[in-house]
Amino acid sequence: MNLADLYTNLLNDPFATFIISPNGDLINTRIWTYDRVDIITGSWNPLHDGHRLLYENVVDKFSSIKRLCFELSLNRHNKEMLTLEELDRRAKQFRNYAPLVVTNSSLFIDKVAVLPFQCHFHIGKDVGDKLWGHYGIGIGGIAAQFYIYPRGNPVKGEVEEFKLPYRIPNITTIKTTKYSFLSSTELRSKIKEEVPSI
Repeated sequence: MNLADLYTNLLNDPFATFIISPNGDLINTRIWTYDRVDIITGSWNPLHDGHRLLYENVVDKFSSIKRLCFELSLNRHNKEMLTLEELDRRAKQFRNYAPLVVTNSSLFIDKVAVLPFQCHFHIGKDVGDKLWGHYGIGIGGIAAQFYIYPRGNPVKGEVEEFKLPYRIPNITTIKTTKYSFLSSTELRSKIKEEVPSI
């Protein structure tokens, strides 16, 4: 199957997923053949050094991880569906770097339904804030583990750690000495500013 076939399949089958390997191979994963996967989820528009630093932090903290993948959903919460062309553009950023899992599941509650039984999400503080804002203490009912990493605030010039008002068993706050102050939103704005008007 080519990328267009897998894309169409993903639109028609809510449980479909596939992996794009670092060398560009396409692997249909409708039925996962292993129990655990560690996931860094995001929209990757663009993939930047802050995301790569998060990947490094995961590897440093969890040396026993066997399958660490980035994840991209075609269907994104409160945003337009990714086109085939846009999926291809974003996926190419991972070539010769890391595997990319492609789903059609925008919410974490949906991601755990299509990914392996033991799903471990590694996310930055900004995504952790959105997670808490969307689910509240209901996060505890999601059948997954969440590891939340600190992030540098580019406006304040400070490192911010994720804090919860309650202890939730499936959330772990990670301490690290490597931080990123990059923001995808700011990078996209800068790129727009640098494009000359015609």
